[in-house]
Amino acid sequence: MSPFIRLLVSTLMLISVTACGGLTSSDDPELNSLEIIDTGGSDSAVVGESNLLIDADENTTSTDDGEFTLYWDVVSDDDYTFDLYINDDDRINDALTIYSGVCDEDDDCNEDQMLDCIFQDDLNLVCDDFNGDDVASVDLGFFTDDFPEDLVFILQVCDPFGFDCEDRSIEARFDD
Repeated sequence: MSPFIRLLVSTLMLISVTACGGLTSSDDPELNSLEIIDTGGSDSAVVGESNLLIDADENTTSTDDGEFTLYWDVVSDDDYTFDLYINDDDRINDALTIYSGVCDEDDDCNEDQMLDCIFQDDLNLVCDDFNGDDVASVDLGFFTDDFPEDLVFILQVCDPFGFDCEDRSIEARFDD
């Protein structure tokens, strides 16, 4: 067999193995869940996504005015990056970044991660990280000043190089 034919056959075999998922990395991060515990204590993992309410109104029956928790679970044997966005739809394009980070060998990132947040009467969304440090302040008036409004949280995890990304989204109704 000529060297050209061997090269052609080898290339075609490599393409077919790759196309069938044969040479993908098992170290890519796997995003298992993105959940919300809303202002009233409803957990999206239990009640589903419908009727989640983030309510900043101090005059409602909620005991935690505007407070809620976002949590997610990623499994990865390697470092990865994550970005949390909010938008009025489930697309990352034109979304506002709430929080970005890197999970590396110094972090314990194969556990549930979480952000405690509060939606304030001035339409600002403020979040604290795992250590209680303020990491985000986003003006949700960017989307509208006519609340209630349905907004979507989007979490994207990627390998350290920004490839092999996976994302999940979850919707909640915001009311001031």
